[in-house]
Amino acid sequence: TLGEYQTRGTGNEDRNRNLTIACSALNGTVLNPGESLSFQSLMGRVSGFRIAPEDTGLEDVHQGGVSQVASTLYYAALTADLNISSRNTHDYLPSFIDYGLDATENLTISNSTGYPIRVDAEYAGGYVKVSIAGTEERNHYVMLDSSIANSTAANTVYEDFDFDNEEGYEDGDVIEEGQAGYLVKSYKVKYDRRTGKELSRDFLANSQYPAVDRVIARIAPPEPEPPTE
Repeated sequence: TLGEYQTRGTGNEDRNRNLTIACSALNGTVLNPGESLSFQSLMGRVSGFRIAPEDTGLEDVHQGGVSQVASTLYYAALTADLNISSRNTHDYLPSFIDYGLDATENLTISNSTGYPIRVDAEYAGGYVKVSIAGTEERNHYVMLDSSIANSTAANTVYEDFDFDNEEGYEDGDVIEEGQAGYLVKSYKVKYDRRTGKELSRDFLANSQYPAVDRVIARIAPPEPEPPTE
């Protein structure tokens, strides 16, 4: 095993089905030296995905949850010292992996080793598990680290509703909690396999998560009754 990682799923049945399908499609993929794997292209050839939450507390989307498999693959590929050709972060802070170490479906990895590698993936016991098998040529192992470099507070905005609005909102109700924005820096840290001594700490990427506004309901007062004679 050159690299491996696992992330915890959720209790949503449809989302768990999507995790299972995505892992099954990824499982057993073999890359010869220099070959690449486009996660997005691979998922585009798979059917059976359901509408499901992209993450905890988010709205349902097509293939909801599939980016969790991409994130787990990204982490495992980094610990295996594979080359990352393309990778995007989410627009939200993911709950299933450390900030700055996630990836969307737009992920491409390539086999930068001198031997074939095989990607093993499964969703079992409530966890997405990805491991990369190959021929070990290194005298070190890899761990990942990330830190918040900057944060931006969320703004509070108001959405106006009539007094008898269909949604049933009352004045001051929170429609969306919002979240702060973050700039996260990630690093690949190499350790000597024999002594455990840190050998190097290499910068990986800047990951930007934009702030999301906090939305509050503002209710217009009821119109006064017209006077009677």
